[in-house]
Amino acid sequence: MSASALEQLSQEVTGDGLLDIPVKVHFGGDTRGWTSRDGDPIIIAERVNSYLRSLGEPAEIDGLGESIGSIVGVSSGSMLGLIYPASQPLESADGTLVGSARYLMMWWGRGAGKPDLILTGPDSDRITHAFEVDGLKELESLARYHQRRFEPFRTSSNAGFPSEYPLKWTLASGESTYLPGETVQISLRVENVSILSVEIQSPSPFRVYSSDGHYSWESEFVSDRESETVLPGEVLVLTTDWDQTDDQGRHVPAGAYFVDNLSRSAGSGAYASGTSFEILE
Repeated sequence: MSASALEQLSQEVTGDGLLDIPVKVHFGGDTRGWTSRDGDPIIIAERVNSYLRSLGEPAEIDGLGESIGSIVGVSSGSMLGLIYPASQPLESADGTLVGSARYLMMWWGRGAGKPDLILTGPDSDRITHAFEVDGLKELESLARYHQRRFEPFRTSSNAGFPSEYPLKWTLASGESTYLPGETVQISLRVENVSILSVEIQSPSPFRVYSSDGHYSWESEFVSDRESETVLPGEVLVLTTDWDQTDDQGRHVPAGAYFVDNLSRSAGSGAYASGTSFEILE
């Protein structure tokens, strides 16, 4: 298919059965991913969606339940990965609903006698199912063409998507050191770096631990809503203050302390890593 034909096809979006377009696309041996400037993933999503409505038999492969990297390793073939803002329905050829998934890896050219596969799961860290399917090679020209029109995005691994996608998490304390009894300011900054709205399910409280790993204190919930929606380019900031007392109201001793917050986006295992500070003598 020529580039001009692909461009024309990109404008002919029927939306038939298409629930979402991917917020992230990863293709082939290039270790970057791509985010779209102008909605180009729509045409890829339409083609992929046609396969998701005509899945073949479940495939038994090594590593189910593990990460995509653990399963594919250095295997041969071409791979097109997509991650969606919400789970997509999976159907067999007769229209039977067989599951749903937010992360998909289309895998073709695996070698003589090996069928094309679609690997599915909630995210790249846990692949739960594999299905046989025919004709995935036709996705190669689409992926290569649209790849040139995508903006590069840093990845943290060769086989998956960036750990900071679609949300960039920053957990911080106001200062690196505090005097005894001084109020400790803690914040979680969540930036949506994708092209679609992303839901944060059940925003979690902040938790403080001493350097030996003992739990010291947990904040009240930082949001009174069951979920928060972060729009493209929007930054959500959640904050709390800690008065250096534990849950029994006792002042904690001087030393190093660590904070975490397990809020995460819907369907994703990614969340903010911890931050630390020191209470002086």
